[in-house]
Amino acid sequence: MLMAKRKTDENLIPTNKRSKEEARELGRKGGVASGVARREKRTMAQTLELFLSMPLKDGDLADIGSLKSLANAEGKNISVQEGIILRQALLALKGDPRSAAFIRDLMKDSEVKTEDAGVTIIDDFK
Repeated sequence: MLMAKRKTDENLIPTNKRSKEEARELGRKGGVASGVARREKRTMAQTLELFLSMPLKDGDLADIGSLKSLANAEGKNISVQEGIILRQALLALKGDPRSAAFIRDLMKDSEVKTEDAGVTIIDDFK
């Protein structure tokens, strides 16, 4: 499949027209840039993980596993991550399709982990 030639392609040099040394140097630069980007992404992910695990209020976190209903969770000192999930669940119950899609997608991502824990996810919306 041939692609249309773009105006910006005019300044590109095919790799088979470069010397081995030039190709090696460009590859090295690409590898260094890739490492920098990977470290930045890891740092951002670690920061996000830290923020998500913080409590919403000062004090000890409530044990989310001991709550008997969503109504009991409101007002409790839970983590930011648990708060996000709680809010999305409440919005989905009120009929917000974006929240329902968020939860559905999150459950799809965690199917393998939850099935290992003995929980079977049934998708009734197919």
